[in-house]
Amino acid sequence: MTNNTDDINNLENISHLAESPIAPADTGDIFETEGYQRSWMTYIALFILIAFPLSNLLATGDPADTIKLLAKFPIVFYVTTMLFLWALFAMVYVAVWKEGQTFRSIGFTGLRGLHFMQGFTFFLVSAVVLKGLEFILEGLGYHSIGEISLLLPDDNLERIMWIALSITAGVCEEAAFRGYFITRFREMTPKSWPSKVRWLAPVALSALVFGLGHTYQGVSGFVMITAYGVMISLLFLYTRSIWPCVFAHFLLDFINIFVPLINSSSN
Repeated sequence: MTNNTDDINNLENISHLAESPIAPADTGDIFETEGYQRSWMTYIALFILIAFPLSNLLATGDPADTIKLLAKFPIVFYVTTMLFLWALFAMVYVAVWKEGQTFRSIGFTGLRGLHFMQGFTFFLVSAVVLKGLEFILEGLGYHSIGEISLLLPDDNLERIMWIALSITAGVCEEAAFRGYFITRFREMTPKSWPSKVRWLAPVALSALVFGLGHTYQGVSGFVMITAYGVMISLLFLYTRSIWPCVFAHFLLDFINIFVPLINSSSN
């Protein structure tokens, strides 16, 4: 009888310790990465995600000339961009598989209605922030490139392709630059660092790399996309899911489909 009472008391003490605010808890691993094993594919994927935007910076030249060249064949630009992005997605898939993980480890949790609400709210807030940042940059003399509108769709076929491109960009870029890049780069930071600090470097580097991939939009575009990368990375960490980021990214790209229609109506 005494032994049974002691066992019950021990269980109650353990229970109280788990509920105590001073009980030890590792809240750093907010994604399901149990059994994670870094592989050679991890290094290849991270190298490509850094090297390609960097090479894009070196090869861009005059952004206005680059946009004018791309705008001559918009359908070709849309299709080649989608093919490249899905290739990135396939690379991430292989890397995750080689690490013995599932896509939940990069934030692909169960899709819920809340994720759409979070993504839409973020889209509205980020749009206001980016507009304010654009105003500041213009005041400093860094104007947005007017030629960027040349890449937007003008007919029904181009609009359909633009929607497909918006979906592709939302899924593939978020999976690569938020889901995979941030979680895997964090695994390479020293485990002796505080958990929040270990997230800071991946968020900053991910945003910078993401911005470098859009240098064809000029200095203003680079700064704004980098800032957007920081904001959407924080959304990713806050929601612990990639889906709000995918939806918000899709909306940001999709809304541009109406720009040529608005311009033509005003003219």
